[in-house]
Amino acid sequence: GVPAAPISQRLDTLTRDSEFKGLPVVQKAISDIRNNIERSKDAKTGMFDAETLHNIRKDLGLKIKSVYDRANVKVDGAKAAKLETEIQKVIDEEMNAAIRSSGMRDIAPGVTVWDRFLSNFSKASDEAKTAIARRELANNPLQRTAIGESRDVAASMTPQMANMLSRPVMASNFVLRFIR
Repeated sequence: GVPAAPISQRLDTLTRDSEFKGLPVVQKAISDIRNNIERSKDAKTGMFDAETLHNIRKDLGLKIKSVYDRANVKVDGAKAAKLETEIQKVIDEEMNAAIRSSGMRDIAPGVTVWDRFLSNFSKASDEAKTAIARRELANNPLQRTAIGESRDVAASMTPQMANMLSRPVMASNFVLRFIR
C-alpha cells in the first residue's frame, strides 16, 4: 500500500507555494482533495491501494473544476492545469517511493511499475478517444455525400411485381382473351 500521510503533508506544503498561496479557490481545491485523500485511506493502516489512489488521481481535474463552480469563479485554466499537474506529481512520487520501499526493482532505470501503468493507461485512453472521434466523424461527415441511406439502396434492389396497368401487359391480356 501507499501511506496517506506523506501525500497529505506534501499537499499542505503545496498550499504554501507562492504560486498558489493568495488564491482562495485554489486553497479550497487543495483542501478538498486532501480531505478526499484522508477519507479514502484505509482507517486501520492509513494506506491506499493502487486502485483507490489511481481513481483519486484520475478525478483531480473534475474535483478542481467543481470547486471553481461552487465558488462561482471562472476557471483559470492555466492555474487549474498547473495545480492538477503538481498534485499528480505528488501522488506519482509517493506511489513510486512506496513501490521501491516494498523491495520491487525498477522495470528499467528510473521506471517503476506505476510509471509503466500510467504510460499504458494514457496510450489506451488516447486510442479510445481517437476511435470515438473517428466513429463520430463517420456518423457525421464533414460534407454531404451522394450515397443514399441503406434502406433506399435495399428498396431499389428488391424484385418488383408486374404492373397490370402497363401497356405491354394490357396488350397481352387483350390478346389472351381472344385465344380462348
